Amino acid sequence: MKIAVIGTHGTGKTTLCHDIVAALRHLGKDAQVMNEVARVCPFQVNEGASFEAQYWVLATQIKQELEYHDLHDIVLCDRGVVDNYMYLLRKFPDKAAFLTPLVVEHCRSYDLIIKTVPDNAPVEDGFRSVDTGFQDDIERMLTAFLEGHGIPHVVLRGEGRVEKAIDLIGARK
Repeated sequence: MKIAVIGTHGTGKTTLCHDIVAALRHLGKDAQVMNEVARVCPFQVNEGASFEAQYWVLATQIKQELEYHDLHDIVLCDRGVVDNYMYLLRKFPDKAAFLTPLVVEHCRSYDLIIKTVPDNAPVEDGFRSVDTGFQDDIERMLTAFLEGHGIPHVVLRGEGRVEKAIDLIGARK
């Protein structure tokens, strides 16, 4: 089972992924987090990213998902192709548009897409942008893309997100 945990930056995706995997392991499941690839990008990311940087992130996301596919029963991707694509599309809409069919098709490879939403401004961590306008742009674009392309997803927010995710995964059986 491959699960994408998606959303704009600063919405708790990484924490949620690790909390879900810990809960799954407690239930005896073979689960692993696939870490966010942007954090190891050799190019500048965030607002100053080049086309090459964002394209690298997208291509590396797909590559790692393919590599993780058979390693564990349940893989939680800290980000998915679709939210990574929003960063590319925001800055380079004309150059990136040719990738839309690939991204939509790739979304079908997820057994479940969990979307997180911003509860507050991103916290400075030395990596992610703290620009709330940038965060809001990605959130709006992601929501519109998912809805506009009919991509099934579940929005989880607030308390009880881990328990809701475990129920959606069907891991208590």
